[in-house]
Amino acid sequence: DGSLKCVKAMDPAALPKDGLNEISNDLISNQFVDTVETAQKNVPIPDNQGSEAVSNLTFPNIGVAQKFDMYVHVENTDLSKVAITVLPPNDKKTGWVLCDPCGAKDAKIYKKTYNNGAKPKSGDIAYWIGKNPQGLWNLKVIDTSFCVPQAPGNAKYCDTTKKQDGWIATWNIKIQTLSNQKIAVKGNQITTGSVTVGEDKSACTAVNKGAIRWDKTHEAFQGCDGKRWATLNNDIGRSKANPGRTCKDIKRRNPQATDGKYWIDPDGAGSDVPYIAYCDQTRDGGGWTLGMKHWYHDYIYSPMGGNRVGGWGSLDTVHTVKDYPYKMSDARIRNVIGAKQNFDVMFDQNGVNTYYSYRNIEYIIMRNYTGKWRFDIRMPESTTKKTVESWHYDGTLLWTGDVKCGSTNSGGRGINCYGTANGAKNPNGGSGCAKNESRNRWSGVPHIYMYEHNSDSYLYVCNGAQHTSSYHLAHRYWFRERD
Repeated sequence: DGSLKCVKAMDPAALPKDGLNEISNDLISNQFVDTVETAQKNVPIPDNQGSEAVSNLTFPNIGVAQKFDMYVHVENTDLSKVAITVLPPNDKKTGWVLCDPCGAKDAKIYKKTYNNGAKPKSGDIAYWIGKNPQGLWNLKVIDTSFCVPQAPGNAKYCDTTKKQDGWIATWNIKIQTLSNQKIAVKGNQITTGSVTVGEDKSACTAVNKGAIRWDKTHEAFQGCDGKRWATLNNDIGRSKANPGRTCKDIKRRNPQATDGKYWIDPDGAGSDVPYIAYCDQTRDGGGWTLGMKHWYHDYIYSPMGGNRVGGWGSLDTVHTVKDYPYKMSDARIRNVIGAKQNFDVMFDQNGVNTYYSYRNIEYIIMRNYTGKWRFDIRMPESTTKKTVESWHYDGTLLWTGDVKCGSTNSGGRGINCYGTANGAKNPNGGSGCAKNESRNRWSGVPHIYMYEHNSDSYLYVCNGAQHTSSYHLAHRYWFRERD
């Protein structure tokens, strides 16, 4: 008849805090059961030494506990002489005594869950109902009698040499929460728009295993596997359609990237199309783009086809001693190191000149070099203060200092350096370095030549006189832009 009938609306304030499931047909809930287990398992128990075994557990910020359970698993030759104490985050002096003694004479395995129905000997588990148990929890176990390894069943636990009797196998805390941090949605989710995944600053633990977040630093999606956040879009650089800008850009966006070939596009929307480069994603944090592989008389210096400045060779022989040389074009190298032409360069070699050294142990990093890259002339000294480091492949820093680059007696093309600079100690081919694995057949000032006038290449720092005119090796030069 067109009349209106008014009824009393539901008061939102009357909805219980855990009422999401009731109004969503049980599809949405903010109630969770989370279990956090200690990472310190099988902690040895001192055998009547007057000291305690301690296992720690850090409980994350999950929410307010509606229910609280603590599970403990301890093994010992005689539980009648064992006491177990827990120190919660708000009490690091007295704590709760879970059990004392913890079993009958000669009982060996203690497994128990404590809650409101199974209370500890002292302490109040109910205190944590309605509170957030976030923080550091400590479980302590003390043994007050010596074990006898010859007694039945004791050999497994009793170690008189190490003075240990059994162990804290594991323990955990399980709570039901009314969370203000997350919600659970059952079933398939359908949306007509996009879904935005935000940044999550929390640590990856068993609690948020399976979570996905957006990592602004690496500009990538990451997933939690229960131990660490791992990048999900690790296909960056794996196809021409999805190139990285440089090897450094690929490593930044995918920290798990490994050594190998990648598609890069240093000039972005410029005229150069994406191309394949070889990246070292291991040494010094990775991000290195191979610019050149060269040795004495490999004709990379030849004017044929403008090879001094143009690209040449194959990446298929990056790790071989000779075979084919390789050079990225000067234009591409300049794009890799960026518009500021401020970069790091790494010098290494495959193979070794065995007359001067027993093995290949060294690579060189020159940091903060500034200058327009070119290979048709000898480059002048860096316009910014640089640092040179010699690294052993075992991770030892062999030498650090500076070298004089760009002088008339230091090579013909690219970066060439002779002698120390700015008061640096002379490495003397190895004898002045933290380790000396050279044959002590050469000592002198450093020689770092990408290309000598006779086309030879030198790397004389901490591994003797490594020059390629002996045909025992090839030198390689890697480039990385600076932030």
